[in-house]
Amino acid sequence: MDFSRIKRDSTRRQVFGQASYRVDYRLRHTPNRSKPEDFIDAHTVLLRGEKYSEFIGRGVLYADSAYNAMMRSDMSMSEILGKTIGLQGRVNYRTMIIKSYPRVGICTFQNDIPGGKYRYENDVTDLKWTIHPTAKDIAGYKCQMASCAFRGRTYTAWYAPEIPIADGPYVFSGLPGLILEIHDSQHYFHFTFNGLRKLSGWNPIYLHSSNVVETDRPHFRKIYENMLKDPCATFKAYNDPCPEEVRRREFTPEPYNPIELW
Repeated sequence: MDFSRIKRDSTRRQVFGQASYRVDYRLRHTPNRSKPEDFIDAHTVLLRGEKYSEFIGRGVLYADSAYNAMMRSDMSMSEILGKTIGLQGRVNYRTMIIKSYPRVGICTFQNDIPGGKYRYENDVTDLKWTIHPTAKDIAGYKCQMASCAFRGRTYTAWYAPEIPIADGPYVFSGLPGLILEIHDSQHYFHFTFNGLRKLSGWNPIYLHSSNVVETDRPHFRKIYENMLKDPCATFKAYNDPCPEEVRRREFTPEPYNPIELW
């Protein structure tokens, strides 16, 4: 490939605002319900701004930041591509969520999966909380227990009233304090607090804007489910030149256990 012909440009982004706070969470996810002992650890980040907030994989955030920095350097395109491919290999959470966009009660999702980047809106106004008298300490913060049912799962959350940020991981928000921990009743999805800091400088809340397919939630869920059940067919549908026998060997079916069951 002639790398000299590739346009040098930073990550193409649609910027929604500036983040004032960053909250780090560890996500422990069990993809296979029949094997609860097999789980995936992912590092995720909540970027909180004045009007919008974003939930994003830490690996995506770092890869984008590193790519932008390298694009502004005197590195060659071959060096940049070699390094960013390595960074992408460490990305284990690829969903980007802008909360309260395009309006309050709506989240805009963007998922980067084989075949493209898909963007859709998700109405989360059915997220209703019940606050309980139980309390516990998390990282030095006194936290209150709350619960809710959302899209087929029941969740227990712990929020810190002394941190006046009515937000949390994934789409979870609306409690009178920052959510520091939340998990579903079967612990297939368990988010735990890993740090909070006030930000300075330029920390954009953004989505990728290059080669994005606008769709709706039901259509994306079907695409994603089909991709996991038959990844070979997915790659073939997008004219992947890889031979069939190689696809069958390299891309095996994966279990479908989404955070939203319906």
